Amino acid sequence: MYNYRPLPEKLTISPSIIDGLGLFATQKIVANTDLGIGWIRNKKFENGWIRTPIGGFINHSEFPNCIIQRYKSHDTLSLITIKDIEIYEELTTDYDNFNFACIPKDENNKIIFKKEYQKVYK
Repeated sequence: MYNYRPLPEKLTISPSIIDGLGLFATQKIVANTDLGIGWIRNKKFENGWIRTPIGGFINHSEFPNCIIQRYKSHDTLSLITIKDIEIYEELTTDYDNFNFACIPKDENNKIIFKKEYQKVYK
């Protein structure tokens, strides 16, 4: 029998010291991991996006450990880790970077981070 899981096995929703509830790692997650779709474009919804549990429970940080990446279709956005995440660590993103721009990658398909992130995550 198939059991639907609204989140990847490596994530859970728990109380957050940042705000309300947040996304937390249930196991170590390496940098540059695609955690799945967090937003689906639909103009009938607030801000034009339907949020999945990933998009609904990600909290803001000025020093995030994840970024939002637009898929080629431009109708879905995923959450990508930008550093290794430890077990029980909260996953965060920078809401100020929520312009959904395509994230640039180098010739090895590694994410090229914003200058501020490069300083923090070298």
